[in-house]
Amino acid sequence: MLPVLLALSALAAPPPLCAAARTRAFASSTGGEVFAPWERAERFQTHEPSLERLQQMIDALSARGTFVIIVLLPTRPLASSHPVADWDRERAVASYSAARDRLASLRGVAVVDALAIAANKPGFFFPLDHHWAPEGARAAAELAGAAAMLQPSLQAVPQHRYHSQPGPSELRSGTVARQVAGLCGKDVLPPTTYTPWTTVRLDTASLLGEQGPANVVAIGTSNLEAPWNFTGFLSETMGVDVLNAGLGAGHALGGWLKWLSSDAADHAPAVVVWELEVVDLDDTVRPAYPGFQQVEPWQQLIALAQGPCPSSPWHTTTALEASTALFDGLAPGPDVVLRLRVTNPHHGPLRVRTTGQDGAVVEQPIAQWRTPAPGPNIATTLVNPHPKRVELLTSQPGGSVEAWLCPAGVR
Repeated sequence: MLPVLLALSALAAPPPLCAAARTRAFASSTGGEVFAPWERAERFQTHEPSLERLQQMIDALSARGTFVIIVLLPTRPLASSHPVADWDRERAVASYSAARDRLASLRGVAVVDALAIAANKPGFFFPLDHHWAPEGARAAAELAGAAAMLQPSLQAVPQHRYHSQPGPSELRSGTVARQVAGLCGKDVLPPTTYTPWTTVRLDTASLLGEQGPANVVAIGTSNLEAPWNFTGFLSETMGVDVLNAGLGAGHALGGWLKWLSSDAADHAPAVVVWELEVVDLDDTVRPAYPGFQQVEPWQQLIALAQGPCPSSPWHTTTALEASTALFDGLAPGPDVVLRLRVTNPHHGPLRVRTTGQDGAVVEQPIAQWRTPAPGPNIATTLVNPHPKRVELLTSQPGGSVEAWLCPAGVR
């Protein structure tokens, strides 16, 4: 039995919100929850061009033997059993269900419907914070882990024994509570009491979370941070180590960029478990960078998902200048992607300038993420697919760059 995760303050209606918070469309339920404006979205519009790009990335991973399990998170009002003012639950449920079904139609994926779990799991989310509580993380991990263990490639992985244990209870000022305090000029909503969890591998007595090659990788947002223990509960369910590639404030794609640009992604895992908030499918609900509907992140993700190509005949190492000529005099050939390894962690925004066989010059950015600092492995799908010349541009030169041209779709 998990300990109670909700503060006593959550059992009754919170104090009235100040006028500034109400003006900004913060709202409360009859059960004491308070919701940010974006949480009360009623439509989660899927963007077909972006879903097609997602399919390309998944196909590249599938070709390397990786299966993707999507844990689709609803907004908190969808999971609440209490009435929420000025919000159409029926419309929001229908939109969530349509997004779930569209994701489930993709090749190479399975979808865990977290709304179905949350509807029968009181305390799945915190009342004054948009994150799931440890109880919700555990329930989602158990279903995702069961789905992962259906993959034959994972069934052959040696099993270990794990044990999850609670720590001392802590007070947490929820994300929504902090936003309301900022608008009202004082603390209006009380902190929430919760119990953080950790998971230990019993045969080594070591805590999970070490970075390195793994047969299971978890990708997502701040819902994968340590106190909620989602990856620990995954390990306990499956009996294998899980690499945590969560990225706070990374939204839908930040965690993917973090992992795929790391050396750990050179090893193709059997399963990727992707914690995806349904609101992040629609950039208009909660604008973000990198956004699901933006083109630039996908140009990098699709290229990175193909993995390294160390045997490519197009390979060079040179100093990173403001304008660095990487390849010149290339003959017409197959479509290619550009893969880079940069030693300067402060290289700043990167752009690629390509000159086509017909002399046409195209410049394109290489997508980066906000935190942490950009990793060493960078790749992008070239807009100019059959270049004669390839140059790398940066405003902060220094260090060296190693570059490969990899045939698109070939690993």
